Amino acid sequence: MDGLLIDARADLAAARTLADTVRTAQVDVPTLAVLTAGGLVTLSAQWAISDFLVDTAPPAEVEARLLRAITGHRAKPGRPALGPSLDLDENTLSARIGDTTVTLTWTEFSLLSVLASQPGRVFPRSHLIARAWDGGRAPERTSINVHMSRIRRKLGPQAWRIRTVRSVGYQLTESDPPASELSRVS
Repeated sequence: MDGLLIDARADLAAARTLADTVRTAQVDVPTLAVLTAGGLVTLSAQWAISDFLVDTAPPAEVEARLLRAITGHRAKPGRPALGPSLDLDENTLSARIGDTTVTLTWTEFSLLSVLASQPGRVFPRSHLIARAWDGGRAPERTSINVHMSRIRRKLGPQAWRIRTVRSVGYQLTESDPPASELSRVS
């Protein structure tokens, strides 16, 4: 089990009790509560949850929050990273993952640097564009897709580490690839 969603829309007290029970039982998974907008006023630090979702959240936000909670949980302090580390060298515009070193263009390097600055975080396309293009002429909407595709191609077997979060942006993951992606990597 990668995570736990608790439906807190109808019974806030029961949902909070369930979250406390999960914590007390030391179930080691991220826990997210699904609340109504009105239920947000009850949310406090005493809730034993990793994150929350409002029941009207669009699917892309739900996916991004779930990925963030799961990836962040796997990478929390005290847990070793499950993949080889990523080292970036600005002097040579190169990236090294394990034994593999690849040369990148300035834009590819900039995009990968942004992703590597906070592994596990989902960066919206607009943020990546603002950081990688330095406020210059805005690229075409598909340019970022092309650059990410090129970076993945260069990373070869480590391409799975750049994840697309549909309708949101991109994420660099430090965890093992999901089983569904293992077939794509090989």
